[in-house]
Amino acid sequence: MDNEQTTAIENIDDMFFPFADEVGFLPDELRLNQDWRLSGRQRRMLWFRYWGTVIIGLLSFILPIGIAAGLLAWAESMPFGDALFDLRTQTGYIAAIILSIMYNLANYRRLLLGWDLMHGRIRTIRGGAQIIGSYLKIGDYRFVMPPEALEVLQPGMVYRIYLLPASGTLLSLEFAE
Repeated sequence: MDNEQTTAIENIDDMFFPFADEVGFLPDELRLNQDWRLSGRQRRMLWFRYWGTVIIGLLSFILPIGIAAGLLAWAESMPFGDALFDLRTQTGYIAAIILSIMYNLANYRRLLLGWDLMHGRIRTIRGGAQIIGSYLKIGDYRFVMPPEALEVLQPGMVYRIYLLPASGTLLSLEFAE
């Protein structure tokens, strides 16, 4: 590559790096997303987010049962295993079911990350940007963005976003031509 091409690539990186940095992706990741691929960093970060959501969901089910059974076992001086199946721990089971349902409803999109990552599809959406509170809205999609990113993005500008289709997870974005 000659010096002129290298300078042009560096200028493109300089133009997108503050933009990419504020939104949370790297210029190399944008290039990979344009080729319908995920970077290793994106893949690791998204699997970490998915498994964190799954583990917290399981804990939201297990902890209320364990607390109810543990308190009953302590108060009645009975073995923990017996307290688990005692009818008096039903409050823990009910709380676990309610908490688990609420958690899964609130985080259902994050639970779809596993599906997206296993299938490896990336979707693009092109449209004008609207900034509503702490949300970036492009087309039918809304993304929660940090305030620094919202300062860099320009309302009304046309952007192309790369996202995972089932979970609606934003991977990267660029100015559309």
